[in-house]
Order: sequence, then structure tokens, then C-alpha cells
Amino acid sequence: MRIKFMIAGFLFTLFAAMLPQALLAADAPSATLDLDLKEIGLIVGGSSGKGVLHYQGKDYNFTMKGLRVGAIAGATKSHATGEVFGMTKLEDIEGSFTAASAGVAAGKGKDVTRFQNNKGVSFVLKSKTTGLALDAGLTGGEIKLVK
Repeated sequence: MRIKFMIAGFLFTLFAAMLPQALLAADAPSATLDLDLKEIGLIVGGSSGKGVLHYQGKDYNFTMKGLRVGAIAGATKSHATGEVFGMTKLEDIEGSFTAASAGVAAGKGKDVTRFQNNKGVSFVLKSKTTGLALDAGLTGGEIKLVK
């Protein structure tokens, strides 16, 4: 019985993370991004990565650091691509962000996560992951442009 509740919770979290992506699909993205990320955790996890934001025909390097809390166990490396929505100027991508996510990686895996920052900008990352991990939880962190 307990396993059924855990599976139901995992599926609900996955659905909640993917629903906003479907709602945003009608809008044209403001920018796109590529991100390489490393994560490790057991109940509480940390992540850090470097990426490139493609905005108005130019490329901008950025860093991303985060903290995840939930049902987390494992260590992974990911490469993600994503679309950014709601940016009106370059600086809008910087700042604090939150996300709900769910994913499984056993050797290789895929994940979709929707992030929202404190300036109203959202971005949806589709990642390919290598490593061994199970996660369902909330993430918070920060993005900074490299100057």
C-alpha cells in the first residue's frame, strides 16, 4: 500500500512539472539555452552547472546553482536544452528560481523540468541524464550571467 502512494505521488509530481510546459507551448520562446549540470543528493541534493543562453542572435554564458529537497537519492550528470519564456531584456534571466521536478536515471534517463524565476521568466529544460538517481521534489537556486 505504501508503495502505491509513493508511485502515485511520483506520477503527480511528474505531471505537475510537465503541465506548465504544455501551457507555454502556444507562446513563442524569448530565448533558448544549453546547460551541463552535475547533481548529487540523498534526501537533500545540490546541483551546479554552466550553460549558454542564446538570446537575440548572441550567446551569453551563465552559471546555475541549486538545492533540491524531496525524495532524492543518487548522483548524475545531465545535458539539457530548453526554451525561455517572458524575457524582455538579458538581465531577466538572472536571479532566484524555483522548480518542481521528477525523474529517474538508471545509467541513462530523461527529465523535463519547468523553472520560474523571481522576475517572472520561465524556462523548460529537457535533459538527458547519465548516472543513477531517483528524484521527486522541489528545487531552488540562482542563475548568474558570466561577465
